[in-house]
Amino acid sequence: RVVHSNTMAKFVVAGVADCPDYAKAELLADDLATNLPNFCVHKIVKSKEEWAPWLKEECKKRNFSHQRSPLIWRELVQRGGKGYYVGGHSEFIAYAQHYYGTSPKLNESDYGAVAQENDLRLANDVENLWLATKNTAKPLKVVVTSATGDVAYHLLLRIGKGDVFGYQEILLCLLDSPDKVDQLKGVAMETIDCAFPLLRKVEIFSDSREAFKESQAVFIIDEESGSLTEKADKFKDFGKSLEEVADPAVKVVTSGLHSLPLTSVLSANAPSLPTENFTVVSRLLEMQAKSQIAKKLGVNTSDIRDVIIWGSNRSTTSESDSQPLIDIKRSRVHNFIGAISGPPSYSCSAVESLHDSKWLQNEFDKTVMQESQEVGQMRNGTPVVSESAAIAEHMRDWWIGRQTGSQTSDKDIVSVGLISKGWFNTHVGVVCSFPVRFSDAGGTFVVAEELEMTEESKRQFNTIIEKLMQQQNSLRAFCP
Repeated sequence: RVVHSNTMAKFVVAGVADCPDYAKAELLADDLATNLPNFCVHKIVKSKEEWAPWLKEECKKRNFSHQRSPLIWRELVQRGGKGYYVGGHSEFIAYAQHYYGTSPKLNESDYGAVAQENDLRLANDVENLWLATKNTAKPLKVVVTSATGDVAYHLLLRIGKGDVFGYQEILLCLLDSPDKVDQLKGVAMETIDCAFPLLRKVEIFSDSREAFKESQAVFIIDEESGSLTEKADKFKDFGKSLEEVADPAVKVVTSGLHSLPLTSVLSANAPSLPTENFTVVSRLLEMQAKSQIAKKLGVNTSDIRDVIIWGSNRSTTSESDSQPLIDIKRSRVHNFIGAISGPPSYSCSAVESLHDSKWLQNEFDKTVMQESQEVGQMRNGTPVVSESAAIAEHMRDWWIGRQTGSQTSDKDIVSVGLISKGWFNTHVGVVCSFPVRFSDAGGTFVVAEELEMTEESKRQFNTIIEKLMQQQNSLRAFCP
């Protein structure tokens, strides 16, 4: 039947810019709007990266169940409410034929060209908007300490390319000791020469108070040699500078061999900043553990999820340092060809897939520790590329979020060093590694307190905590 009503019909057609099915739906809607005086169409165009989180939020708000591009619904103009769900392009075509006697007019091959044109138009719109606001928007102020070191050297590339903070301009501040000013100048020149579109300006500093002024994101990298007490004196100064001049919402990431106890000094000297503003990188050891499991299963390291680092965030040979507890009981593997397999979203237990309890019990921890040490020996130092990658991914998850619909998910458990609030019966204030879930929108995280530990794991964890507390207590002279 064909119905022509005097009631305004407003349809929303949403989809991915380069999707041929979206092109088919929007052209049909345009045809209806041209020929029917009471037909109105509103279009929502998203990039591939934007689509999944937008769709999830929109379906939650409207109580729809929908998976693919496009999504079409009719707004209830007279009554309001969540709207009447139509479906995808096939359902919309059937709807238009039934109620309006109208069908798509282009050939199937033509919709691909329309989709490409939509994608190009969206890219141009995004670029024009960015150019229009570029000179008026205030760039994000990011500080990197020990900026002449190897880890920072690689980290700067990730920051400049937009891999860490996404599509926003950066004011990059490089901080190191006064005797390294000439090296800082060289690093700054190289960074500028990279011609990163998102890099507004690069500045160098040898004074933390000047560098940290109004800073919004700070990377404090413990890469230098020296005793724990020598480093603690520097972290004390960093903490005071953060307290005095940093943005109140600053996110501070620390990384390095003694980053856990040193972060306690940092936070203690910045008492007005919430303790959740300070996080410590445990991701390097987590990635090293995942790589060993991935090798055994013949998959990529990124296919291994939910490996937990409890307590310490480093494996060392020093008896004065606590050794970590690497927990893989809940670990999952994606893209594994086994007895049961499925799409990329399907996962199964990594432990069960290994079928090698002897290796897990006797060799796994040693292998992780040995490989980390071997990399350092081969490079005549510490791992650099993997360390910088761990720092970048840690901050990206915290700043942008673990995006649902991408290779990672906000359901994934990752390991993060935090200043304890008593989680898992730990001392309040001890800095150690916990299992965490980052939000998909960025900015927040929650400790996975629902996880249970075996009695043996509890015993090992408590031993680690006591050793970390001893290290922290040895640094009390550097705390107010």
